[in-house]
Amino acid sequence: MKIELRNIWKAYAKEPLFSNVSVVFESGTMSALTGRSGAGKTTLLNCVSLLEKVDGGSIFYDLKDVTILSYQRRNVLYRKTLSFIF
Repeated sequence: MKIELRNIWKAYAKEPLFSNVSVVFESGTMSALTGRSGAGKTTLLNCVSLLEKVDGGSIFYDLKDVTILSYQRRNVLYRKTLSFIF
């Protein structure tokens, strides 16, 4: 599975937590997310795993835009396909 983030962003109370994040995660590879406390690492992981919605941009799983899926379809995808280890 390939996961691609295209210019995603998230804000809380009109303050950007992260913006214009674009990256591709290829199947069979490992990635590390680092940064200072409060930088948005957990929120970014929650968005990639569909636990939270992004405020803008797109997330693709195997070339399928999952940011446009309904709540129910995101839940099915999350339960059957996604996981991550903190």
